[in-house]
Amino acid sequence: MTRRRARWPAEAVSLIVFASVIVIETLAGRMHPWFTPDSAGYLAIRSWPACLGGQRIPLYGWFVNAVFGMTGGYGLIPWLQAAAYGAAMFYFLRGLPADLFGRRARLALGLALALSNVLLIWICALVPCLLGVAALIASLTETVALASRGRASFALLLRLGLFEGLAFLLWPGLLPTIGTGAVLVFVLARLHRKGRGIRRGALALLAGVLPFLLVSSVRLATVGDFNIVSFGGFQMSGMAALMLSPGVIERLPAGERPLATAILAGRRRLEASGQAIATPRNSTGKRSLLSEEIGYFGILARTHDDVLYHAVAPQQEAGESWVAFNRRLMRFALSTVRADRLIYIGWVVGAAVRMAGHMSITDPAFLVPMLMLCVILGFRGYRSPEPAEDPSALIAVVLWTTAGALALSVLVTYPALRYIDVASIVLPALPIYGLLGQLAVRPVGPSQVSAFMES
Repeated sequence: MTRRRARWPAEAVSLIVFASVIVIETLAGRMHPWFTPDSAGYLAIRSWPACLGGQRIPLYGWFVNAVFGMTGGYGLIPWLQAAAYGAAMFYFLRGLPADLFGRRARLALGLALALSNVLLIWICALVPCLLGVAALIASLTETVALASRGRASFALLLRLGLFEGLAFLLWPGLLPTIGTGAVLVFVLARLHRKGRGIRRGALALLAGVLPFLLVSSVRLATVGDFNIVSFGGFQMSGMAALMLSPGVIERLPAGERPLATAILAGRRRLEASGQAIATPRNSTGKRSLLSEEIGYFGILARTHDDVLYHAVAPQQEAGESWVAFNRRLMRFALSTVRADRLIYIGWVVGAAVRMAGHMSITDPAFLVPMLMLCVILGFRGYRSPEPAEDPSALIAVVLWTTAGALALSVLVTYPALRYIDVASIVLPALPIYGLLGQLAVRPVGPSQVSAFMES
């Protein structure tokens, strides 16, 4: 009788890989604060309640400034961000129920998180990217627990709302995960109980909506704006500015035309000076924005911020508050989208193509196992892994988490690399899971070979 070799728990293997990544980052000299172009906006916090009317949610700035006040520098920030991420990853893996997630699924999720671009690239950046993802990972733990446990306790719902609230307050692009998280609860509850997931999904939605309502109500009472931050209109106006043309301006409401005309004039000045990139000619010799969106979206991504900060931002009037300016830009952006829906659809398609390409090609955690899996399948074909596992829960987590994290990046702005890295945190789990399954196939013994030859 042969003894089966003991296997390490998936969370232990994942944490070893995570620790190895931190060691490599340290040896490479990267565990030092990295001031990105956005860092100043996060760290410059005004006093209460004026801080609620700025471009950024002050939560991350409070955290960083508190650490600076206690230590006299920013050197501890990368380590604290790494610790929060590692703790959230361990918490998530420990909370995955074995009846929904087999060992390969848990290990695939753990390796995807331990090798994610968010960790590899943004670990030392003074932006709330990594902490927001850590909160999202912790919220996934409570999402799975809500779907699989027999009783939805108040404490569980409180933790879910707290982690989801932290996630979108640190990284507002994660706001749609409130809805996709509720769908994920519904799907997992049906997989676990073979029915009755609507009530659990509704509870998940309520838990996520409450922190949004709380923060938005406080901002409404203090700065007159019902949202978690006054930034969406400004960010969306970059997309709208690139969609503008004389024909689009003619279809805008009369009240929006002066602003649109000024923005278009500013964009053209940038293009004439070479600071922004004009729409190139397509294969027919025409300048087609739709063709550029679908085939060459990278050009739009490259010039987006120049247009946003040098053609749109200067339109803020003297004495106009940021809240009022953002609200005005939101009206302009929505009017532009309504004025040319086809161009907007082209934007969404092009942004999705850009995001899909980068998520699969520039993410080593996805690309390497996918290539290895293709090589194995190409040489020996598919073989059923042993023991068999149902990957349905894994696929649901990957699908709905990715959808929630990428939605705003595609619908209202362009998918910058940091948005793509956030959206793809669990996506590599799919090729890793497939690769682990093929590596788990038992070698073919002599008896199986003889039986095959006789058949």
